[in-house]
Amino acid sequence: MFRNAHPDGRRGIKGTVLVLLQYDILVTELTKPRSMRYAPMKKLILILCSILLSAPLSAFLSVGTAYLLTEPVTVQGYHFNPPIWATAVVVAVYEIPFYIIVGIPVTYLIDYLIKKFSPEANRLKEYSYLFLGYFIAALLLSVSLLQSDIEGYLTVFIPVFVYFHILWGMRLRFG
Repeated sequence: MFRNAHPDGRRGIKGTVLVLLQYDILVTELTKPRSMRYAPMKKLILILCSILLSAPLSAFLSVGTAYLLTEPVTVQGYHFNPPIWATAVVVAVYEIPFYIIVGIPVTYLIDYLIKKFSPEANRLKEYSYLFLGYFIAALLLSVSLLQSDIEGYLTVFIPVFVYFHILWGMRLRFG
């Protein structure tokens, strides 16, 4: 059974122990529930998918809100609004790297803090804690960007909460 336990073909205690340890690791990995084996990668994939879904949606919501809150630009006596589709696509393209660079670490940090301080929370409590965590993160980000008007705060809060709700829905469905 352990004939070729050693690379040179020798049988010895080291080779036998190595094979037994490898077998034990393999058995424990295969007997774990499937959700536990792939949990870190599944969490990252859910985060990336929610980023790809929330960037265009939050861009359209942000641009639409900006159109409602601002006056049209007047150029040579004509009122001019840039096309909403083009503006939203540009905003979405610039939001995706920001989501990845800032959003993934903040998501992992908020999840870690909630698991550490409230491990046995039901869905309503977990949702409330997550909402509070993302609210604090959005508030810190908007203050650090020196946003002082309502449009500036909405520029930060809309993408954060769109991402949070899409991630929450994906976790309920696939997590």
